[in-house]
Amino acid sequence: MGRNIGRAAPAALLLLLLLLVAGCASLADEKFLSQLGDPAKARVVTEEGIALYQLALIKRAEYQRVGEVRRYFEVALRFDPNSRQAQAYLELVDSYRTAETRKRLREAESLLKKSKRSQQEDYALCLAVARAGQLAPEDDEVAALRRQTAETRGTLVSLYLANGRQARSKAKTESVVNAREKLYIEAFASFNRALAVEPQNSAAQTEKNSLATAGKAIVSEHLEGAKLLAAKGKFAEARKEAALVEDLNRRLGHPFDGEVVELSYSLNYRWARNLFERRDYPAALVRANAALAVRKTEEAAALRGRILQARQKSQSGLSYEGALGEADRLLAEGDLAGAYSRLDSLVRGTKDRARLAALETRLEKVRAQVPALYEKALGFYRAEDFQNAVELLETVVAIDVEYEQAAGYLDKARIKQKLLEQYGADE
Repeated sequence: MGRNIGRAAPAALLLLLLLLVAGCASLADEKFLSQLGDPAKARVVTEEGIALYQLALIKRAEYQRVGEVRRYFEVALRFDPNSRQAQAYLELVDSYRTAETRKRLREAESLLKKSKRSQQEDYALCLAVARAGQLAPEDDEVAALRRQTAETRGTLVSLYLANGRQARSKAKTESVVNAREKLYIEAFASFNRALAVEPQNSAAQTEKNSLATAGKAIVSEHLEGAKLLAAKGKFAEARKEAALVEDLNRRLGHPFDGEVVELSYSLNYRWARNLFERRDYPAALVRANAALAVRKTEEAAALRGRILQARQKSQSGLSYEGALGEADRLLAEGDLAGAYSRLDSLVRGTKDRARLAALETRLEKVRAQVPALYEKALGFYRAEDFQNAVELLETVVAIDVEYEQAAGYLDKARIKQKLLEQYGADE
């Protein structure tokens, strides 16, 4: 019975568990919880903690939530002190906090040594100090750096508040929709920067909250725009609009997370289906995989299976030599992603050892170029040449979807490129 309860309502169970530990649960809650064994309670809390760790720390780098994430594994270990998984993640959170704090402190110290800094470097300095403070508020080095940067922080916060207020004021009187939207986003960016430098600044938080209605209206409009473009089959345009929605949602504090996930899934699934119907199987497979990465559904899995079967069938008509010649041609032309896809298909379609060895040699040549491509892409990204960064990162991900942080940088580069195209600046 306990197992069924745990499966049926993990979210409700988790809330009750945390309330119980905090001393807030009622006697009725305790009766409900008494039906579960402590190991089961520990597993539920640990699983929720892992999900939050991945979302808040790994994906979003929300340093201020380190303590919250850590609490899940502490609670799990109260229920089951022998839980290896909870202990491992508790240590992982601590290692994450230590490593990230050191990184931010090194960044700050390096910038602090410069005799002359630009405004952007002042911002980077204060941002590093603020992030270190979120991770380790009691650290002596952090406290010393906060004292050293107090004046710079104050100057920047005042500047960003003034810029944000000015942009918001102009937006209220702007009649052109695109121009008004750009001004509101400018205001959001300014208030967000003030909060990034001084997370507890009440004036910046108040100003940001005052833009919530306008911001949500902008997001809703772009959500509908992306859906409309997808419905018309304009998938590349819809993807750019979706990237903008994701960025605006982040700026607002993630109130549209559910809508963003649904948009991403439906866009990729419909795009995959469209490409499949047009018999562009390699591209269709990329989109089906992207849909499954967002949400694992039976329809997306079934579509992926049909794509794989159709691709295999379409390639079976080519002789091995002809297909290998096509792969070599793609390699010569510099189309590494296309060559890799063709070679990978040949590997799946043959059991001949000599052929497999020849194919693996070619595949290894392609893989060997990934590190250089990745570094070059990061160079473009840091130089804010997001279009070239996107092109290279798409190739890296096509060859190795889990290579370093390529997928994460690809998403960010797409968003920033969209913002540059539409607004002329990333933030």
